[in-house]
Amino acid sequence: MKEKRTYLADMSGSNTNKSSRMEGIAFIWKSMLAYAIWFVVRTALTGIDFLSVYWYQINDYFASLYVKLSAISLKAMGYGLRYNDRNVLLDGTPGLYVGNHCLGLSASFIFVFIIFLLKGRLLYKVAYSFFGLGVIFFVNWFRVVGLAIMLKHGTKAFFHFNHTYTYLIMVYGIIFAMIIFYENRLSKL
Repeated sequence: MKEKRTYLADMSGSNTNKSSRMEGIAFIWKSMLAYAIWFVVRTALTGIDFLSVYWYQINDYFASLYVKLSAISLKAMGYGLRYNDRNVLLDGTPGLYVGNHCLGLSASFIFVFIIFLLKGRLLYKVAYSFFGLGVIFFVNWFRVVGLAIMLKHGTKAFFHFNHTYTYLIMVYGIIFAMIIFYENRLSKL
């Protein structure tokens, strides 16, 4: 009987549970701090005239890159299309515009900030950040290609639902999974 009480007492009030709870709270605070840092950086990039020029050039560069890569992918799949720096115009569709909010730049910055705020070796943080940025880039490229195909073959409602919800959940879900993987595996090495 005494062994059961000890076991139950250890399960209900162990230092391991308190430690895990504190780590979870610290993770939430670090995530909020990463977002706050990004908010300040983005406000400076868009609010200060000489910086905003560069910020918009970066956005234009990535939009053009996503459009070109998506156009190459779609042509390889046999779709007829035209494109410019911001639009993919599949034959028979009104076209797909790649806006600044679709580029994943905010998500990329926040991902990197969170990784650098977590525990672990600097070398692992740098390497994993580059890996994560590559994954985010690939997912957003897939997103543009997928949305263009949905625009061609689906209904407006199907396209808008996937643009608004499915891909957003997918992108942020992958980012969250990468952060959790880093925290559980790589931060302890």
